[in-house]
Amino acid sequence: MSREDKVKSRSTVVSILAKDKEITALRTSQAHLAAILEIAHEAIISIDEHQRITLFNRGAEKIFGYTAAEATGQPLNILLPKRLSERHQNHVAHFSQSSDGARLMGERQEIIGRRKNGEEFPAEASISKHNVNETFIFTVVLRDITERRKAETEREKLIGELNTFGHTVSHNLKAPLQLILGYATLLDVQAKLPDSLQTYLHAILQNGRKMQNMIEELQVLAGVRKADVALKPLNMGRIVAEVQHRLTYMIAEHHAHIETTVDWPVALGHGPWVEEVWANYIINGIKYGGQPPRIRLGATDTCGGMVRFWVRDNGDGVAPDFQDQLFQPFARLNQVSAEGYGLGLSIVRQIVEKLGGEVSVESKGTPGQGSIFSFTLKRAAPNPDD
Repeated sequence: MSREDKVKSRSTVVSILAKDKEITALRTSQAHLAAILEIAHEAIISIDEHQRITLFNRGAEKIFGYTAAEATGQPLNILLPKRLSERHQNHVAHFSQSSDGARLMGERQEIIGRRKNGEEFPAEASISKHNVNETFIFTVVLRDITERRKAETEREKLIGELNTFGHTVSHNLKAPLQLILGYATLLDVQAKLPDSLQTYLHAILQNGRKMQNMIEELQVLAGVRKADVALKPLNMGRIVAEVQHRLTYMIAEHHAHIETTVDWPVALGHGPWVEEVWANYIINGIKYGGQPPRIRLGATDTCGGMVRFWVRDNGDGVAPDFQDQLFQPFARLNQVSAEGYGLGLSIVRQIVEKLGGEVSVESKGTPGQGSIFSFTLKRAAPNPDD
């Protein structure tokens, strides 16, 4: 064999080995793709330019009820309600002429699918197109959102029931309770009752005021869910001063010492709601602080254009295992000695999340080291009008 023939032979071997390597890589890639198609929970469906199904994965079989053998070669229309078939055909035809390589149909708006048994269901679908040898292939990825829609419907139902309950409480309980408190206050001021009866009267007044606070908290909670407010720059120093004035009696009764910062950053919010947040945090600091309660109020800039406002107390703190429950309705900081009904922190969470922020608590549950309750709001430009 001549030298030239040897070179050609060696070149042929190298070429064959390279081709073999490419084929092996291609087969591996195809195997990976097939595995992905099989384990995907979403329906993955490919159609040709005539809108006939060419690929129907295991997820599609589970969602629609057809086997791949039954669906392959059939028009896409078998997966759609008849009344919507023409519209979807037009969508795909228009998409084939567009310059977009992929789009989410309806921009994550629901589409309606139809199962083999005729049942219709809500879904989200994305569609992409690929040009293979001058022929378009379309791939649809579809997710059944039936369970999510059921959960959303149930949530809306529960919110509606809560709003109705708040309305009922407001109109059917508040007026009679005010009458009871009015007469009890009149007796307390004007009547000269024996000490034993005076004790009962004070119990009526004390528990009546607790119930009044609970009713007001329920009204606030229901109102926050329903109301939409415009966010404005807040004068936080003024709001904190208003809260301290509002809690003057409680602060004096518990001999609480409250220390505040001088320079408050300006954040966006709704003044009356943010006042409720501060009031609830400070009340908790007074109730569950040390003896006497020492409370610090402050603010810290955070990344992402948010401001973190916080309240630090000197109480026993909150056990880590209990912290996740604090902002749920009717949770109490101290199940034994808590006064009130635990709605305060739930209201705080509802308000802050409605304003685009988050609530949190930091505590080691160590007596004397206390807790830090905080909330975040979006930062605003200085010089607020409110």
